[in-house]
Amino acid sequence: MTLTVGADEPLNTGAITVELTNGATTTVTGFQATDSQNTYEATTTVADADWTATLTQAEDEAGNDGADGKTTSPSVDTSGPSFTLVTPSDDPTTNNSNIDIAIDDQTGVNTNSTYITVEDADGVVLDNARAAPTGSNIEITQNADLGDGSDDLTIDNLDLADGQVNIIVESEDTNGYSNSAEFTYEVDTQVNSGKVVTPSETVYKPMDGTLQVKYNYVDSNVDVVDIKLVDDNGKEDTVTYRERAFTRYKRDCRRHGLPCRRDRQRLPQQRGYLLHDW
Repeated sequence: MTLTVGADEPLNTGAITVELTNGATTTVTGFQATDSQNTYEATTTVADADWTATLTQAEDEAGNDGADGKTTSPSVDTSGPSFTLVTPSDDPTTNNSNIDIAIDDQTGVNTNSTYITVEDADGVVLDNARAAPTGSNIEITQNADLGDGSDDLTIDNLDLADGQVNIIVESEDTNGYSNSAEFTYEVDTQVNSGKVVTPSETVYKPMDGTLQVKYNYVDSNVDVVDIKLVDDNGKEDTVTYRERAFTRYKRDCRRHGLPCRRDRQRLPQQRGYLLHDW
């Protein structure tokens, strides 16, 4: 940060003091005369933040102090913008074809310097494409809801293949400092479906109380599996497995010498579970 002090008469360079405050206080001295008449500068290094600069001393050669506590509010920002993936948000799997990224910077975002690359399971969809202020499906706009210095990068109606999506976005702030970020999520537009293939008929409870159930499914992102058991008396019981259950399934499969894998292919796929104490 460079601080400049101006006066209406020559000052004693050894008697100029500015205090920078932002929670803590930094005292700046060592001012030197510039080429401009009665103007003095000093440079110091401080953290990125909003600061308050107060002139606490400004003496002339006779020792008269003209500092009157004048303040200014400089802002330091050398890190470049930060990025937040707004859409899709909490759920890492989505069928949404739109992307929304909030770009935030203390001094403001240079909208002419924002580029984005999007790659889906089939390849590159956008290759370092430049965002336009208006009139494009890759649009960057000032977003008042996000606060000062924040912009909103929206990409509408992308034709994304099911599977993993990788995003790289980069931008500069109004001071020329750049930054980039990477985001990953999954697109899943297929309807959940499943069909039990094992057992294919009525089974009797094994001695160890363990039943192996296999099913085919048409979905690369199965989250919840409900297995309904019906005994000879018509009594029903449902066992629910979630994604984390697959770890237990793999452990049980290996212990029983059974094949266990979960493919990420689209059609067809098969998964199995071992039910204990049924």
